[in-house]
Amino acid sequence: MSIRRLVSVFVFVGVVLGFGVPVSGVGGAVLPQGVISAGVSAMPNELGRVPILEYHQVGPKEERWTRSFENFRGDLEWLYNNDYRAVSIGDFAEQRISLPYGKKPVVLTFDDGGYTQLNFKNGKIDPYTAVGVMDEFLKKYPDFGPSAVFYLNNAPFKLVDDKAKAIEYLFSTGRQIGNHTMTHANLAKMSDSNVERELSRLDAYVRSFGFRDVDLSTLSYPFGGVPRGDGMKAMKKYVKLGLLVGADPASVPYSVNYDPYFVPRIQAIDSEWKRWFKREPRATSGSAAVLPFTPFVSDGNPDIITILSETGLKKTNVRKGVQVVVNGSLIKKTSSVRASVEDDRTLQISLEMKKERYPYEDCADPDAAAYIEYKKTGVLGERKVGFFDWSGIVSLPKTFLHFVRTMSRPEVVRGIYFTGSTATSDAGKRLVDKLLASGGNTVVVDINEGDGALNYGKPDHKPILRDIRANIAEWKGKGIYVVARIVAFKERVVSRARPDLAIRNVNGGVWRDNRGSVWLDPSNPQTVQYVIDMAKEASAMGVDEVQFDYVRFPTEGNLGAARFMFDASKKQKWEVIRDFLKEARTQLIPLGVPLGADIFGIVGWQPAPNYRTTGQRIECIAPYLDVIYPMGYPSHFGPGFGGHANPADEPYYFTWRTAQYFVDYAAGTGAAIRPWLQSFMYRVTIPYNSSYISEQIRGAFGAGSQGFVLWNAGNTYDVGWAVIGR
Repeated sequence: MSIRRLVSVFVFVGVVLGFGVPVSGVGGAVLPQGVISAGVSAMPNELGRVPILEYHQVGPKEERWTRSFENFRGDLEWLYNNDYRAVSIGDFAEQRISLPYGKKPVVLTFDDGGYTQLNFKNGKIDPYTAVGVMDEFLKKYPDFGPSAVFYLNNAPFKLVDDKAKAIEYLFSTGRQIGNHTMTHANLAKMSDSNVERELSRLDAYVRSFGFRDVDLSTLSYPFGGVPRGDGMKAMKKYVKLGLLVGADPASVPYSVNYDPYFVPRIQAIDSEWKRWFKREPRATSGSAAVLPFTPFVSDGNPDIITILSETGLKKTNVRKGVQVVVNGSLIKKTSSVRASVEDDRTLQISLEMKKERYPYEDCADPDAAAYIEYKKTGVLGERKVGFFDWSGIVSLPKTFLHFVRTMSRPEVVRGIYFTGSTATSDAGKRLVDKLLASGGNTVVVDINEGDGALNYGKPDHKPILRDIRANIAEWKGKGIYVVARIVAFKERVVSRARPDLAIRNVNGGVWRDNRGSVWLDPSNPQTVQYVIDMAKEASAMGVDEVQFDYVRFPTEGNLGAARFMFDASKKQKWEVIRDFLKEARTQLIPLGVPLGADIFGIVGWQPAPNYRTTGQRIECIAPYLDVIYPMGYPSHFGPGFGGHANPADEPYYFTWRTAQYFVDYAAGTGAAIRPWLQSFMYRVTIPYNSSYISEQIRGAFGAGSQGFVLWNAGNTYDVGWAVIGR
């Protein structure tokens, strides 16, 4: 049984994209990146087209504008069995398609708002309606997704008393509504003033039911009538997307073929199912190997657009400000990149760079300089990648090319730490609002607990973070930079089921520290991959950065009784930790997620005795990290340390000196220093107030740090609000 199955998490797999580094997959196979399950056959291609299905009425008998209940159920089942999943028309229009790896989007649309689409019977949804059929289908296949859009006019679902109730039910179950004009008018035959009147009146009509924030910016043209000239200009005041009546799958918004006001649909009738999907009437499974169109297939990451060059990159707009990632490699933006199209098949990328020698040759790592250079220029060995503003159209031969939406990263991080339980609580929402109001911009959230228990997973896992993707999306929507904190090697959950992955005791059994805690063996390749897979899963959730904590060997207990997989006569502990971070960095590069690590503050003060125990040697791990988080809490230096009676009472000095040591040791590696600051009263005898926090902030910046994060285990930051944004 696999490690991941034991802890009920998704399997995240990588790909060899320009690096030649195989990442764990199903059955040992090397598979493309994304969240994937066995049996997925389609390769990602997000330049493919999206079927937007057009329904009108649903009833007991199949007619020209009515789909029978039986056939509608069959449609849903066929879609599900062929890896289609429902997405909203809004997500399609805004390029927010978020599906697991290998799944294909479909948009379900319903015109005219007839009573067979939604009705009530004895106060409940009538099962013999389109919504009733979908609700029943979702009980069996909840991962199909509830999304569907209903295009209404002035008689929603022909209801008399329950119009608001019907619309509210749609919203509460994840459906949407759209504009079908007030009177089902043919806009192609109307003046600009009448076009505007038709659209604005329906908008006002729906809002009159109390839906003040309703979005009616997508339109289904009645009779397929598209306004012209001034009528089109009037329409654009209210509409961002217009749907035609038939007759093709839709191009995605970043295709050169996309026009937001002429978006085609496929009528959901037997002849069109056969034409576009090679589906026979009433079939609920099976699909032709070759279709008349190339469907959109998700790469599992909503922030990356993945296409295959052989599908024709010349059909793709790479607009100004979009970040381009070649062969799966992601780099920081640099002004040294130049790009030009040499011919119709080759994108020429040149980089002007100033190479710097990695100063720490005693780290005995010949690859360190290459990884440092990568952080500056996008070159790892001979593999060149780059970010650049580009207004043309580019193509590459037979390779993956990712277009990555620009990720906003703060120049200076001013953050706080969240537990998993705080993250999804009302208190957490208030803390985020307070953080923003105070000038902060970052949240570090626990992805797993100190004992290794996951805060996310499958429904039967009962995680704390049940809807982590939604939380992350909400925070990022408010401008929060989200860092996933992962406890790497201190844990007990996996070691209970797989004790062979834990540090062993020379006398037999699992080794424990003096607190009874179990640790995984950092030198065990299976342990290493398990931790890296957690980081990949966090990246797939949409976090902006991954941070490893407890990325070290244990330091308390009978260390002489601890037995590891590596040979201590040939390798030191700091080499084990270095190699782990190097492997993590290599596997995370295709995902574009920055990597950070929490490091004992004392390592900066007294390097040799501490890195021999912890494995945390700053200068040797920094090449593989974007960020180092020194844990230099003043209270964690004992009374009398360095001749100071109580270091906890000297917040400026100990923060400044610790950060300064780290800045010096990481010089030339491209790793930013971002210290944890003490936001708790342990050992503090001077007044503990906002000045205590501001003195640490002053010390951090005085040493050259690029931000800070406040730590309080109970997530109480009252003394910090007044100064966190200064």
